[in-house]
Amino acid sequence: MSAVEIIEPGGVAKRYWQSLWHHRELIFYMTWRDIIVRYKQTALGVAWVWIKPFITMIIFATIFGALAKLDSLGHPYGLVVLVGMVAWNLFSQIVNEGGNSLVGNAAMITKIYFPRLVLPLVSMIVATIDFLVSCVLVVIMFIWYGIPISWNVVFLPIFLVILIMQAAGLALIFANLNVKYRDFRFVVPFLLQVGLYVSPVAYISATIPERYQFLYFLNPIASTIEGFRWCFLGSDFSPQWGWVLYAFALAAGVFTLGVHFFRAAESKFADEI
Repeated sequence: MSAVEIIEPGGVAKRYWQSLWHHRELIFYMTWRDIIVRYKQTALGVAWVWIKPFITMIIFATIFGALAKLDSLGHPYGLVVLVGMVAWNLFSQIVNEGGNSLVGNAAMITKIYFPRLVLPLVSMIVATIDFLVSCVLVVIMFIWYGIPISWNVVFLPIFLVILIMQAAGLALIFANLNVKYRDFRFVVPFLLQVGLYVSPVAYISATIPERYQFLYFLNPIASTIEGFRWCFLGSDFSPQWGWVLYAFALAAGVFTLGVHFFRAAESKFADEI
């Protein structure tokens, strides 16, 4: 006999995380559904996850590497860009799709009860799977260039957690704002487009003049992306660990704020959406 969940005033809030675990099959089903749609119902399938970073790598390597001749510390510029792009794609996908997850599933929210956190959580899981698939392309390109991946890659989960917390916190805040202000969904892509160029994706942080380094690293994604490069490319890209701690602390704060902000407004989503 299947378990029955009784909804009482204030009861869901007290058992929220248990309720989220109770809906784990819904999380699995929706994640599997999104993966099937993303990979199976396209002509190129999984290749779509590779095409975007690969083409962007070629464009950025041509403009910033071959033409502008920006420094890459002796490493192939294409690899430097690809590692940064894969990290940025994970961040932007979580923020964008997680931020739109409530509005995109309005029919479910208005018809049935489930913890609304399920929806952005599914988007985060799918984005992380896309990231893992993209890492296969990174490995292939390292083999193509004949360069070994640094042993620092064992520390990649640390920077991955920091990046996901940064993105997840913003996604939860944006998801709430998208429900209340529908035109806000047009703001998020613009902010991500700006963020792409003020973060070390197409270039490395070493190209930023020293007098601007402090202001530059106030953007926590900067040290996180440099951490990804350190993991794949080695000590030439060793991040400034003080800024890494700052990025972790800020990510934890934004994530906590995002969860609190989301939970505080969750009971009103069905009415406002």
